[in-house]
Amino acid sequence: KYGGDNGKNRRVMRFPEVVLTYAEALNEMGDREKSLQMLNMCKAQVNTINASTVLYKAGGYGYMRDQIWKERRAEMCFEWDRYFDLVRSGQAAKVMHAFGARRANRRGAYFREGVHNLLPIPQTEVDVSNGKVEQNPGY
Repeated sequence: KYGGDNGKNRRVMRFPEVVLTYAEALNEMGDREKSLQMLNMCKAQVNTINASTVLYKAGGYGYMRDQIWKERRAEMCFEWDRYFDLVRSGQAAKVMHAFGARRANRRGAYFREGVHNLLPIPQTEVDVSNGKVEQNPGY
């Protein structure tokens, strides 16, 4: 279906990820009631799958943020976007270190904040910018 256009940067987001991002934005803007409504919309859908009736409860900014992050963790647990979610929310180093500590190969244990949460800029882009673009730290 997409043959021949593999150079395009196609992003696919599932609807629950969009709704949870919206809930997080609403919480950041102070609209806790609407944020809770969006959060529970996702949770209600999950409840149809696991025959549960548990919904999230209203609370202050931090409490709501933690509930949203908890739902994002469950919703995106095996998806590549979860990594970027951790970086965006400032949790990457803590989670990667904890993950690496439980692995025989220590994968994730050497994650360095400020280095591994950024990707290297291709050297060709640095070169053609005539010094305006600088390489990310650590690369």
